[in-house]
Amino acid sequence: MEVHARTVGWEKPDPSKRLVLKNQTFIGESFGNREWRSFSIEGCQFERCSFENMRSESGCWGAGKVMSTYIDCVFDGAKINYMSAGHSRFEKCSFEKVNLKDWWGFSMELVDCTFSGKLTKVIINGTVPPEDAIDLGRTRNEIRGNDFTRTKLSDVGFRTGVDLTLQKFADNGPHLIIWHAEEAVATARKQINRWSNLEERQSVMSTLGILETMVAEGQKQLFLDLANIGRARRPVVAKLYTLLQEADTHL
Repeated sequence: MEVHARTVGWEKPDPSKRLVLKNQTFIGESFGNREWRSFSIEGCQFERCSFENMRSESGCWGAGKVMSTYIDCVFDGAKINYMSAGHSRFEKCSFEKVNLKDWWGFSMELVDCTFSGKLTKVIINGTVPPEDAIDLGRTRNEIRGNDFTRTKLSDVGFRTGVDLTLQKFADNGPHLIIWHAEEAVATARKQINRWSNLEERQSVMSTLGILETMVAEGQKQLFLDLANIGRARRPVVAKLYTLLQEADTHL
């Protein structure tokens, strides 16, 4: 394992706190039980590697233009405040009792992984951004078989065509899944347009517009975080969610 230090700004980095890996293959190695200030992994392949109890302020799992892959790897107990998925694929990985924040998965693939603990401010895309498609040689991200049943999902967005029927979620929790998004959103809009309370109607339009955009971008099911409704708009957004749920139930 090669560890390099890289100067950022005016602060002299501690080489022992900066993990940089590039174009290497690792089998059965451990990168866990360490506190990294940041990390950057580019074009690497990991199999049966451990990242247990890893601590980091920030990092990127798939830097550069080449995919980094993680197969049968363990991230249990990891706590990372900001991390970009970059160009990465996680397959049959364990994320037990993690605390992961600001995980942006625009070009990430996630297959048969198990989770528990907390995921906060996470984006998982079903399609690859156009600017990355040529480098990766694909237009879609494979997102399937992932188990979130024991995970607290806060401000988590599944977008651009992630099939939620291929994932596992808890039956009860502070979330709502709309299984027939296009039809339910269209039905909700028709009802909202008939609301006599203009203030309520205007207040809910921004949220409704976001959901309509998600549907237009290919999201056929919607994962809605019931706990992440702005306090000032909570009653009216809750009313919208009720409309969506009622419409979905009858489809």
